[in-house]
Amino acid sequence: MLWLVILGSPVRAENADNSLLVYAVNIHQTPMQTWGPGYGIYLGKGLFITAAHVAGHTWFTRPKVAIAGTEYPTKVIKAGDFEIIDLTLLSVDETRLPGRLALRRNPLCR
Repeated sequence: MLWLVILGSPVRAENADNSLLVYAVNIHQTPMQTWGPGYGIYLGKGLFITAAHVAGHTWFTRPKVAIAGTEYPTKVIKAGDFEIIDLTLLSVDETRLPGRLALRRNPLCR
């Protein structure tokens, strides 16, 4: 249990539940990496963010987003470098995504 004290009053953080799991996806490299799938987060509008070390050198690994056992080809919007900025942004044709995910939006900071 995580507790936070603000101005002398303890405030309990939200319970860790599965509410954010609906945004989680697997990221597969081609060929599939031997250590198993990596993970990414759906941001909405067909965009997924993952660690650059998960996507690998995208020009070589051609990462795919995997949802419920189905792989979706990606377009690399921005490839990171795990030694500098360990983030990669991928895009999937939103019309191909399952309805449970395509309709979701994960609002970012303004």
